[in-house]
Amino acid sequence: MASSLRGLLAVLVLTSCKTPASAPARVALVSAPDAAPGTAPADVDADAVAPGAQAGDLHQTQIITVDIAADASAAVSVDQGGRALIWPTLDGTVPSRKLPVRGWRQAAIGRSGDRLLAAFVNAADSLEVVGTDRLGGDQTRAVLPPTSGVAKVAIVDGQVVAIGTDQALLLVDAGGTILDRVTARETRLLGVVPTTAGAVVVARVVSGGTPAYQARRLHVRAGKLELGPGVPLPGPPGREVFAASPDARVLAYPGATLVPGVAQQPLVLVDLERPHLAITTTLTLGASGQLAFTGPRELGLVELSSANLVRLDLGPSPTVQTLPLGLPRSNGWRLGVGGTAVGPADTSLLVIAPDGRTRYVGHRFAAPSQASLAPSGEVVAWHTTEAVVVERVDRRWRRVIRWPAGTVAQAGLIDDDHLLVALAGGALQLVALRGQASPGPDSSIDAAQLVLDEVSSLAGASFEFEGSTRLVAVGLGGAAALWRVSADGRTFGPRMLVPEAQVFLLHADTGHALAAVAGKSVRRYTLDELRAGVTAEQAKDGRVELTAMPRIDRIDRRGRALHLTWRATPTPGHRVVIFADAAGVMSETALGNAATLEPSPRGDRLLTFDSSSTTELRDLAGVSRWRLPTPSTPGLRWSGDGRHVVITAGGGGLVVDAETGQIELRGCGWMFGAHATPPPRRFGNNPICAE
Repeated sequence: MASSLRGLLAVLVLTSCKTPASAPARVALVSAPDAAPGTAPADVDADAVAPGAQAGDLHQTQIITVDIAADASAAVSVDQGGRALIWPTLDGTVPSRKLPVRGWRQAAIGRSGDRLLAAFVNAADSLEVVGTDRLGGDQTRAVLPPTSGVAKVAIVDGQVVAIGTDQALLLVDAGGTILDRVTARETRLLGVVPTTAGAVVVARVVSGGTPAYQARRLHVRAGKLELGPGVPLPGPPGREVFAASPDARVLAYPGATLVPGVAQQPLVLVDLERPHLAITTTLTLGASGQLAFTGPRELGLVELSSANLVRLDLGPSPTVQTLPLGLPRSNGWRLGVGGTAVGPADTSLLVIAPDGRTRYVGHRFAAPSQASLAPSGEVVAWHTTEAVVVERVDRRWRRVIRWPAGTVAQAGLIDDDHLLVALAGGALQLVALRGQASPGPDSSIDAAQLVLDEVSSLAGASFEFEGSTRLVAVGLGGAAALWRVSADGRTFGPRMLVPEAQVFLLHADTGHALAAVAGKSVRRYTLDELRAGVTAEQAKDGRVELTAMPRIDRIDRRGRALHLTWRATPTPGHRVVIFADAAGVMSETALGNAATLEPSPRGDRLLTFDSSSTTELRDLAGVSRWRLPTPSTPGLRWSGDGRHVVITAGGGGLVVDAETGQIELRGCGWMFGAHATPPPRRFGNNPICAE
């Protein structure tokens, strides 16, 4: 392994190299998918995150509840941990966003002009109202005063309408102010059913000591609630579950059953313009069944094990027709106008269009195998074997670039705007992250490709680069080859060879290459030497022999060789890191149970991982500065300026402020969009991904 400096930590030993150092390397500009030996990268979402907007949030655990807008254009969801997200669209074009609410028992979502409006009732009967822009950002949150308890909530005509615990009908604005209140004596409000033409309010009214049930049309106009006359219903509802047609003409609900022990309840359909023609159908709804109109005269009935579409003919003699709906088994389905069905699918949403087309909307979890930080520490690149996700640490910009599965061996950032990728087929690619015309989804983009003829594969290999000098180094069968990248990030310069390099470092301060040979000696190479060419015999001159060091594991920026080993004293089995400076002078620092380490660019701090599954930052005296739980042996990297570190483990990643240990970014799920197959969950109970 090799030490990182202003870039990616690297070790590369490719034993198959038999070609002499003078062998040329081919350079090409690729933009076609069939370019060999690698393929051109394709943009999945190029600059998909608008300036000033964040890149989306994800559920940490399984979704248990979904509520959708009446037109099925947006949704809110909550997972087992109480985390709530808003889904501004259901086509996968706008990422889901976290909402500042937890523990709600009922929710409603709708559109108010060009903004989204979501309202939540929690277990304490408190109402919270959250407004967002069309992307789910620019969030506002308001809480109704505790003196006004709320039982139920709905979005009507772009406004929040709630049923108070005192049975008052409330109109609430986005700031949590009650604009209007309507009360009626001897009335119990059972539900407010939004439609595209206002809403229908269902109530139980006691007159002369006799209860009756009625429906009233509701509109919100000029900050006031307007209720129409009561329309009698043929009987009591069996449950407070209601659906109304988009034009607010037809009301559907499960009727009461008088048969003891029978949970199924008959479906009742009422034409509110001709209530005397109400139909009590032979269709039934179970205890967990849901109702929703999917069209002017189409009603969906969703049960745990079945789903049906009911078509209603409001002619002189109303009739119904029943058709099966092909929905997977679930009790979490919600239906919207138009027939769109939305339900939970682990941490994503499953959306079924009226024509039966299915899509999973959410983040595709691509567990990062490694990550690197740009020298500035402001941009991070996470990579898998098929994709590289580049994003700003402040989450204001993200780009996802994909290759065919198994193609990407390693990746890292030369600077904020240029990505270097080692392809398994034996090529390096330089990808300009900005400045190209914005490509469409999955379109190929130009990349400068350096084909290494002498290398059959870069699979499992890594490389090293240094941002300020723009040097790139790759191991070549016991040697290291260096190239300087042009300032525009488009081309590679001539190759320079470091002979017999097993552990090497690109030194930013001097532009030198530091190399260890056979784990026992260190040699410094100037770029002038390397440009002129250094033979294996010439490389022996100037080596510093470190015979007292068991093995060289790292070289840090100070030019010191590092080795992590065990010591029997003062505590049996504890670890120490041995330092050897350029003159061969040895020193040690105790590191407790550290199993791996990564020195900072300045060599004044050590990032370690120990047997207690903890990543820890220590100074050179071994004093701990901060600790973070890590599920498995992580990848550890520093930014070139030493201000940030990136940790990858267990299918997730963290960007951490090196001074404070504060987490600034989590890398646990990317590639938000609509997918044909369920996005796999990779993070499990990974503490890295738990907020």
